[in-house]
Amino acid sequence: MKAKIFLMLLGALVALTACGARRQTLSAMTPTQRAAHTVTPDVPAEYQKLYTYLKTILDAADAKLDDELQGRQRPITFAAELIIADSNRGTDLLKPETLPATRLYLDRLYALGVRGVKISVQYPLFTPSFPNYDRYVEFFRQVASEVKQRNMKLTVQASVIFAGTGFTDLQFDFATLTFDKFKNENRQMAQAIINNLHPDYLVIVGEPDTAAKLTGLKELNDPAQSVEFVRFVLQDLDRGTTKIAAGTGTWSPLAFAQGYARNTNLDCIVLHMYPVGKETFANAYAMANLAKQNAKCVLINEMWLYKTLEMGGGNNVAASEEVFKRDAYSFWQPLDQEFLRVMTKLADRLDAEFISPFWSMYFFGYLDYEPRYEKMPYNQLRQQANQTATKNLLLGSLSPTGEYYKELIATHK
Repeated sequence: MKAKIFLMLLGALVALTACGARRQTLSAMTPTQRAAHTVTPDVPAEYQKLYTYLKTILDAADAKLDDELQGRQRPITFAAELIIADSNRGTDLLKPETLPATRLYLDRLYALGVRGVKISVQYPLFTPSFPNYDRYVEFFRQVASEVKQRNMKLTVQASVIFAGTGFTDLQFDFATLTFDKFKNENRQMAQAIINNLHPDYLVIVGEPDTAAKLTGLKELNDPAQSVEFVRFVLQDLDRGTTKIAAGTGTWSPLAFAQGYARNTNLDCIVLHMYPVGKETFANAYAMANLAKQNAKCVLINEMWLYKTLEMGGGNNVAASEEVFKRDAYSFWQPLDQEFLRVMTKLADRLDAEFISPFWSMYFFGYLDYEPRYEKMPYNQLRQQANQTATKNLLLGSLSPTGEYYKELIATHK
């Protein structure tokens, strides 16, 4: 069985761009103390300016949050993306090896200290007209059961498949899709997710700009019409015990969060945090305040350090293959660790009850930088990295960033 899991992980993990860092044992230092003693890696010349820029922003945010918190902490569900079960993987999810591999991934995350996971169940894969719909429902039902058996919180994000990008082999033509059809099928999908998966949280809007870009529906990236979409999906929805959430990336206009918080009966407001800067931190504070003022909880259910000097990286923030390629390199680890620390403090400051780093495979390994990787397409770089990451998963070996997240969770009271 281990051999089958190995082959499955090796060949099919979508977006697994992590590889091969040495496992390091943590000292008795706290995460903050350990970070202060971290040796700055050899940063390639072309990334030194970006590295310094990001570190300056993170250092300032870290100090500001320390001043504001004065040691205060609150209960947080530390989570991670269950990326092996992402619906962008399409028919690979239906292979017999996938569920055992998902169990392994869950076990490794649990050993790390993670007590929640987020999975993306995407439109139109989870609609009855999509090929293999019943089989996808059964797969995700079993995944949800595995999560619950481990007493982990489950967040499902109902987003849109990344058809036509390097993040999936799935093909789908959105050319004839109308806003009305999208609304109706997403309401059906939301109810099907609740009925079959019974998640703790269901996110019905996470990134309006990403959904609009993928589908071609400009209405989705309009604050007023996005609120209309949320209200339509919520109408007569049988929520059961599931909390329903919506939100945006912190790079998006605040008008979305204002509408969701004030003009809907959502349970929670969601923040996605990738780029860091004065504007994105200010938006995070404002979004959380809007949530509190309107009796809604706060979730930071997607986050990772976005490695570019430009907000959009020349593309949509959540769909930039060139920017996400950079995440694989091991010299970023001190910054990734500082980002995790800052996000934990931000969650304390904003009273967020759930935080989930997205690229969870980097908890198992990174790829040591070589100039030749710069010329590789995203998919090739991913394939180059898969082997060592898979071996580390099988061995239960963590990267220094994985070790850091484990210690960060253990020391959070």
